[in-house]
Amino acid sequence: MKHPYLTTRTDSTHYYFRRKVPPKLRATLAKTEIWLSLETPCRNEAITRLPMAALAYEQLVAPARAAAATGDSWLPHGLRAAGDDETTSKNSRRSSSKRTTLSTAA
Repeated sequence: MKHPYLTTRTDSTHYYFRRKVPPKLRATLAKTEIWLSLETPCRNEAITRLPMAALAYEQLVAPARAAAATGDSWLPHGLRAAGDDETTSKNSRRSSSKRTTLSTAA
């Protein structure tokens, strides 16, 4: 049976899971393909490890898919651009209300 995501590299004896990143997610993930080592030179062992590698691939790609579907940023707050962070708008509203409170108290 042929396994389309099972491959080797020329500089290694181990097998790898290799799968392309969908075109619309490439900018988000900054990758065109994902390579995961199956950490074995044995083809039969590599075939048994493919389902776990496929699951790991899905776990890497799923947040980007969800973000693309909803338009939300999936990056942690510290890595988001200032304009993309919804907490920035909340904080600016809070600080403006604090300023109003402070200015009325003075």
